[in-house]
Amino acid sequence: MVEVDWENLLICMADAVAFGVIDSFDEKIKRDFEALRLVDKTDVEKFIEKRLDNNYSREEVAKELGINTSTIRNYELGNKVSGKMERKIKAWNPAKLNFELFVLKHELKYVEVANIVGVSPVTVSRWVNDKKDVPVYAKKRLLEWVEM
Repeated sequence: MVEVDWENLLICMADAVAFGVIDSFDEKIKRDFEALRLVDKTDVEKFIEKRLDNNYSREEVAKELGINTSTIRNYELGNKVSGKMERKIKAWNPAKLNFELFVLKHELKYVEVANIVGVSPVTVSRWVNDKKDVPVYAKKRLLEWVEM
């Protein structure tokens, strides 16, 4: 009989949903997946959540960090990676933050985002409506705000 690592299987399935490979989980699998989530998330879980929330593949993260995709995979699966690589992975912040999804996920009003970033609510509205690119400094401030 083959032993199945259910947690890693569900993580891979979540990846597949995030990137449109499959449409969705059935409700039982979704509940099982949520049951596996720990209240106090590990660094690996936080990294995976950040990667998926920002619609990044392992390949895209690896490219941004200048490391092999297999290193990201090993880290996510709980396999040993060097201390240097682990620190690099933990410090990663997505360059292509999906601004609109970020605002929705954190249930922020334009005024709140404007206060965090230091711009007017009108500017935030332009970012959300894709009328203007979100500058890197704004993305950094929002990511710092989430980590507080």
